[in-house]
Amino acid sequence: MTDTGWRAELGARTTEILGRFGVAGRVEVEGQLVWLIGHGPTVEVALPELTTTSAAQTPQELERLAERLARDLANARRHAAGKSDSDSSWVGWLKLIPPISIMVLVTWAAAHYLLPPRNLSKSSSTLNRSAVAKRSVPAVDPSADKRERDYRSCMQTVTRIQQGGSVTPLDIDGWVVELSLISDKTDLDPTAALLSEFFETRPNDIERSQHWTGAPLLTGVDPALAGVLISKEPLADAAPVAGSGIKITWRGQYVSKYFAEFERQEYVHLADALYRASSARYGALYARCAQGVARYLGAWFRGPDVGGAAWTLIAEIGLFADLPQVPGVKSGDGPEQWAVSLNRIAILSHSLTRKQAAFLLSSTEGSVAERPGVSATLEFPFAQGFRANSASQKFIRALTADMAISR
Repeated sequence: MTDTGWRAELGARTTEILGRFGVAGRVEVEGQLVWLIGHGPTVEVALPELTTTSAAQTPQELERLAERLARDLANARRHAAGKSDSDSSWVGWLKLIPPISIMVLVTWAAAHYLLPPRNLSKSSSTLNRSAVAKRSVPAVDPSADKRERDYRSCMQTVTRIQQGGSVTPLDIDGWVVELSLISDKTDLDPTAALLSEFFETRPNDIERSQHWTGAPLLTGVDPALAGVLISKEPLADAAPVAGSGIKITWRGQYVSKYFAEFERQEYVHLADALYRASSARYGALYARCAQGVARYLGAWFRGPDVGGAAWTLIAEIGLFADLPQVPGVKSGDGPEQWAVSLNRIAILSHSLTRKQAAFLLSSTEGSVAERPGVSATLEFPFAQGFRANSASQKFIRALTADMAISR
């Protein structure tokens, strides 16, 4: 990844995390400074010294850096906003001093001359109770607390999925849905004009809203409770015959549609439309914990042929498993390390047939559809959200065992 691409990705990831903290705006990385702009006072923090040459950071290191910067920027924004409010309030109070002084004098006179004397015998105890009542309570960061709850909730759902369970719309806390699209051209990026047909930009905000007419359930979600972030896809740098790619991430109430069996089909329909509109070569639709990289609930994987669709499944699910399933890849590796192993998988899967893929998918109830010369697609049913993960393991074992599968 180039230095410019790394800074853009860091800005996008930090912006996404700030959104989960309830802080709006866009993040820009310039030199050794990181800026938060829009929806409040502009603030800046410095990059840690060790990130001066961090274009070679792994995705996990980039995620940790983004979380750290998001916390620093959120604290800086709250401090700046509090100071601004304090300064403006003093100006308002100065303007109100004359009329308030008159009101105080009138009230004092009325109380002193017109009301009966007060009984002051209990004044001491009253003051004591008042002092106790006014003791300050330690401040709690509600966004950090919610973030921790969401993470625990998401991991509990992951455990259930790994044990063969399914999900419901009540399980969305801490989750995001993602669509990865990789093209063999060089113009598929977050600024691509074709995206305007599917997403609506928000003023002074890096997030967008879903507004495609072909997805009425998603378009009907209140944008105040949801958001879409479009960023560059790092996997494009490691894919065979690929030049660029994007990753579309839905958060908030958009996720609830993916966690319902009927509504998920709208996501699949949208993925198909975006794949065709972008002339993508590889595409994958799945969900993950917002604070993690491992992927689950895989629904749809497409490539130029059956072997390409299998490659997509392995690259998008197996590569990002809790323990990477792809031989030669370990946790913490980046696109440069992925490329060698993924290229080997692409060579091994090139001659995979529809019959062979169907055999490997049979135990997971996944399906394979092929349009010869156009594309092939692997799909998995809604129930038992670990099916795609299991299928990825089966394909890897079969391919790396010299294609020892039934013909």
